[in-house]
Amino acid sequence: MATLRKAEVERSLARKGFSRRDGKHIRFTYIYRDGARGPSTHFSHGSGSGEISAALVSTMARQLYLSTSGFVDLVECPLGRDEYENILRAEGQH
Repeated sequence: MATLRKAEVERSLARKGFSRRDGKHIRFTYIYRDGARGPSTHFSHGSGSGEISAALVSTMARQLYLSTSGFVDLVECPLGRDEYENILRAEGQH
């Protein structure tokens, strides 16, 4: 399973239409092009290694209605915003 760097996840989600909110955790909520709010995920601010564990990557993927490999593709850019919205529609999320 994949681990991902927190900074890479943060930058990529922001570019793909997610809104960031800081609080106890860093929360990312997907904002559809029409302004509606979609699924969200979060991770701890933590002072760890800057890596998101494989287990957390899997959890974040499920929260966003993706497979683990789909989430990695979302972060690493093969999966674009349009494709992600198509997945959400297929899952009945918009």
